[in-house]
Amino acid sequence: MMQELNSKHALLEKARGSLKQRFFGIDSAIDQLVDSFGSWYCLSYLQERPLVVNLWGMTGVGKSDLINQLVRELGLCHRYHPFDMGTEKYADGDLESILNAFSEDQLAEGLLFTLDEFQLARTVSEHGNELFRTRNRIVWKLLDDGCLRDMGTSSEKPHIKDFSKCIFFVIGNLDEVYTMHGNQSPDIDPDLFYQQSTEITLPAVKEALKKRFRSEQIARLGNNHIIYPALDNRAFECILEKRLEEISRAVQEKTGISLEVDKGLKEWLLAEGVLGTQGARPLLSTISYTLEDKIPQIIYLGFQQAKSFNVVVLSVSDRLWISYYSSGKYLGKASLPMSGQLEKLKRSRGDDRQALVAVHECGHALGYMWGFGKVPEKLLSVAASTFSPGIMMVESKPVCFSVHQLKAEVLTLLGGITAEKLVFGEDNFTHGASQDIHMMTDLVMQSFKNTAFHGGVPVKYAEHGEQFAFFYHDIKDLEAKALAFIADCEMELRNILERERILLVKLAQFLADHSSMGRKQVERYLSIYGSAALKGKISEERPGYRELLMTKSGKGQGLGLDCVENCPHSLKPDGL
Repeated sequence: MMQELNSKHALLEKARGSLKQRFFGIDSAIDQLVDSFGSWYCLSYLQERPLVVNLWGMTGVGKSDLINQLVRELGLCHRYHPFDMGTEKYADGDLESILNAFSEDQLAEGLLFTLDEFQLARTVSEHGNELFRTRNRIVWKLLDDGCLRDMGTSSEKPHIKDFSKCIFFVIGNLDEVYTMHGNQSPDIDPDLFYQQSTEITLPAVKEALKKRFRSEQIARLGNNHIIYPALDNRAFECILEKRLEEISRAVQEKTGISLEVDKGLKEWLLAEGVLGTQGARPLLSTISYTLEDKIPQIIYLGFQQAKSFNVVVLSVSDRLWISYYSSGKYLGKASLPMSGQLEKLKRSRGDDRQALVAVHECGHALGYMWGFGKVPEKLLSVAASTFSPGIMMVESKPVCFSVHQLKAEVLTLLGGITAEKLVFGEDNFTHGASQDIHMMTDLVMQSFKNTAFHGGVPVKYAEHGEQFAFFYHDIKDLEAKALAFIADCEMELRNILERERILLVKLAQFLADHSSMGRKQVERYLSIYGSAALKGKISEERPGYRELLMTKSGKGQGLGLDCVENCPHSLKPDGL
């Protein structure tokens, strides 16, 4: 027995390493999967209930593929049965009849099942109403105790089939928790989506499941939930390199020709093919139609250049350029058209529109730096997105929203229009800030009406359509306070931008000539042209709520901790 366990453990560890070489950006998910899978793989005969492992993530991050590859690595394909929960009928009949067809010997050995697209098996509607889907009741029964009653038997007493030695992989996309899924912008840095996805917790997943399933059903899914991160830039780069290596190896084996892709073409493929919320598929598709599908033409054009060649180097400018070599000797060059669309939209245009957007986004950046004390991750003066001509990308905001953060948000949102006025004059600012103004006004009014950020009596003010009797409704004084708050923020922002005028102009001049500017570039300009006050804001360490609490001594600060000595012993905090 020990020898068998050691052998299986060795195979599992080999599979773990192989999976990490094949899938990128999901090492943590691979470790969780292999560790969870190991107990079933080695000791399934000890199980008294089916093992349920849940995998949640956005599309294209490798949830189903990871299970499929693990099954192949361990030679378990004969015991593996995938089901799509969005399908009403399968080729072999309905789900219940398929499950009833498994023999007792198969079940005793232990089978693997995947329940893919599980989010489509919802039992609660979008409006919170219960949905009656009888075809899925069998699934919930199996996930609970692994017992399936075979009603097709001729005996009066139904035969119960035992699935307790099996493992069920529940796989799905949870849009309710991966809130960034709807952002299809090709301009947003994948690292920002990755950062947001790493903040998703098990309680958040369970809250999202409540919008699709009943509480008792969520309980049957258990607590073994693998939460996939979104793919970051490094993962996309690794996916690109791996696919190019596979293509090159195939060409070498079949033709004896070495295929090389230069750095510029790799950057082009990433710019054209990466959409952060759609996973690997768009990038692989871009590689396919841009490069892989053109290999026959590339080889044919090579034979027109020379009778014999053994190296092809691919590069890009306005076309796909192909250079041919034989034993290091250059033989000639050919080209093919490139059909990229996104990359063209991201190119610097050097026109009035780009200059205007550059100033606007740099104004946002300075408001953000002063308000939040942080440097933006990236600034774009040219964007492929249709919803915005420019973008400022920042890291995730704090969970606890405070008056300080409200002010910082207002400074950031007003930065665009204020910068336009400062650089181009009061008569030349544009309507481009209309959405900023809308968001800022809504944010301030909601904060004042719902959270007493106005500094007055903490009451809830009535919204349009809310029951009149339950909330305070006289908002004239509230609106005056909100307007005064915004005016104070605008005045402060004007002073900031006046003081940082040189930095604003220098940043905008760079962005007027270049479509984007990264954090390190912004920091470099800040170090040269920024004021000491702004640099101090960036380097300033702000105490958190815990630190503020722990620095309070109690006596003399209105906390009344000196009365602890007079309270009953049973009510005294530990250590006091």
